[in-house]
Amino acid sequence: MTRLPSTETKLGSRARGPHRAGAYTLVEMLTVVVVLGILSALVFPAMASYAREVRSSVLRANLKVIQAEITYRTNLSSLGEAPAAVKAYWFGGGIFPKHPGNTFEVPEVETDDDENRVHPASKILKKGAKGAYWYNPIHAVIRARVQDQGSDAATLEFYNYINQSDEAKLKGEKTKKPKGKGKGGKGKGGS
Repeated sequence: MTRLPSTETKLGSRARGPHRAGAYTLVEMLTVVVVLGILSALVFPAMASYAREVRSSVLRANLKVIQAEITYRTNLSSLGEAPAAVKAYWFGGGIFPKHPGNTFEVPEVETDDDENRVHPASKILKKGAKGAYWYNPIHAVIRARVQDQGSDAATLEFYNYINQSDEAKLKGEKTKKPKGKGKGGKGKGGS
C-alpha cells in the first residue's frame, strides 16, 4: 500500500508553500506594530502620571525631613533661634536631601532672612534660580520651589500641594505684612 503525501500541516508551520515557511507578511508585521502602538499609548500616560506622583511624594517627604531637622535644631538652641542656614551634615551621610526636580544644577538651598517673607518671591524652579529649596531662618520655614506645570494656575496648585500652603500668586508679592511699617512697607526682596 502506498502512502499519499499528507495534506495536514505541522503544528506551528505555515501552509504557504516551501519558500515561505516561517516568514511573516507585511500585513502581519503592520498589525503587530499597530497593536503595540495602541498598548503603549495606553500605558505611557499612566507611567508618566505615576512618575510625577513619585517625584512629588519624594519632594514632600524631603521637605518634611528638612523641616523636622530645622525644628530640632531650633529646639536645641538655648535662645530658641532657628539655625542661620541649613547644613548638609545634619542629614544621614552628610548628604542634603536632593530636590527631585533640580535638573538645572542650581544650589540646593537659598537662605533669605527677610522677616516679611514666608514664601519665596519666585516659586518656580528653573535655570538661574537661587536655590531648589528656599529657607527663611527668621520664621524657621523651608519651602520647595517647583517646576513649571504648563500654566500658572497648575504650577501654583502644585506649589501649594507640595508646601501645604495656600498662596494666591506665583511671583513677586510679599506674603506677610511688614510689622510697624504701615501699608506698602518695603523690605528686602528675595527670589
